[in-house]
Amino acid sequence: MDSITRNIEKQTKASQYYAEADIAAAEFKPIPVDRKNGFYATIDYSASAAHKDIKLAKRPGLTFQEVKEVSKDINPNKNQTEISLLLTRKCSRKFYLLTKENIGKPVALVIDKHIVYLPRVQTAIKGGKVVIGGEFSDDEINRMINIIKQEIRE
Repeated sequence: MDSITRNIEKQTKASQYYAEADIAAAEFKPIPVDRKNGFYATIDYSASAAHKDIKLAKRPGLTFQEVKEVSKDINPNKNQTEISLLLTRKCSRKFYLLTKENIGKPVALVIDKHIVYLPRVQTAIKGGKVVIGGEFSDDEINRMINIIKQEIRE
């Protein structure tokens, strides 16, 4: 097999993997964890690991106390409600480093002792704005926003 054919097969397998990961994200269910609220790096991540087997760093890379503002927005492209976080300058730098160090791996969003969101980082995120989107109901979005707002005020 020549190098072009091998490369095509490699890309096809990668595309299938990401398509399967998108389906898995749509079917994601919250996972109980003994961690405080925040964003966590995953440890010893394996793409074949089941969500329930995800291991998190001991400390969050970012807490909600470091968030400047939280709001509910509508993504017009997906017609879905999302949570938007505006980060402080210091927090923005922390989030950039967290995502930069975890490209290709998921970063866990923990709220109320549950992993509620586990997106795979595609690129380092700059700019101080984070969007949390997914298959959340309006009640779930409102509950998460209220929890985040309480921590911003603390």
